[in-house]
Amino acid sequence: MLRNCLSSTTARFGALVGVSLLLLTATPVFAQEEAVDLKGEDKVVATVNGYEIKTSEVRMAFDDVIGQLPNLPKKLRYPFVVEFLVERHLLAQLANKDGLAESEDYKRRLAAYQAKALRDTYLSQKIGPQISEEDIKKVYDEEAKKVQETERIRARHILVASEKEAASVEAKLAAGEKFEDLAKQYS
Repeated sequence: MLRNCLSSTTARFGALVGVSLLLLTATPVFAQEEAVDLKGEDKVVATVNGYEIKTSEVRMAFDDVIGQLPNLPKKLRYPFVVEFLVERHLLAQLANKDGLAESEDYKRRLAAYQAKALRDTYLSQKIGPQISEEDIKKVYDEEAKKVQETERIRARHILVASEKEAASVEAKLAAGEKFEDLAKQYS
């Protein structure tokens, strides 16, 4: 049973790697991010077993994916995101075929992602438009003042060469000698 499962998984992984290699050879088509209009018409940029990946989906994934790889050269960003989406849909189709869409783990994750998406949509559509640049600057200035007004901590120490000297300094401090005088003497 385990051997069949591993064999099936290995075959699927091999197919996925094959598709990925095919995509890598096709990436020069997308080599210029500037040539791709992510804000214009919602065009189909790739198809995965009948599922159409459109520029709107690329746009949504772009910031999340590229946010993880800020040093990725600009000319590679668009093809990278498209390839990421193709692989994501291929794996999702495999998971769906294996019945994972009915698992409790999937249902919990889906509920969490839905809550996040609703929160993000609410913030961007309802709250965001109500916040002006002046409001942002005001909050920033208030927070900046708090940072400047924080208590300063000054570290004081006496560096000595041995534990014996350290014990001697501690004994003198305990006896009431001034820290400053001992620091001058031992440092």
